[in-house]
Amino acid sequence: MTRANAAKSKAARLAAQRHTPVVDPEASQEPAAPVAARPPAVERKAVRVTVDLAPALYQDFEDWRRDAARELGRTRVKSVDVIRILLRELMASDADGAERSAAVMAALRREGST
Repeated sequence: MTRANAAKSKAARLAAQRHTPVVDPEASQEPAAPVAARPPAVERKAVRVTVDLAPALYQDFEDWRRDAARELGRTRVKSVDVIRILLRELMASDADGAERSAAVMAALRREGST
């Protein structure tokens, strides 16, 4: 099996797992049927997200967590707990959530994030 055939075979297997049709442009000139929109996410397995931070930003975050733990009377505040709360706050559908979202969008425009 050539590399190209192996790649096509793997692509077909992966596509079948996602329940989306694979269209080989060489095999058919007919337009592909539209794919239905993805249904809302069903809670399954947690998704891991990894973030690389600049050392100074990480140190500021560590200092903040240490201060927060002291203020809350805890031994520590976990990074994951802070990030989950920040994401829920950002995704909130109230006026505060919309304001936070607008602030993040403005920061993304300023920083030119990729």
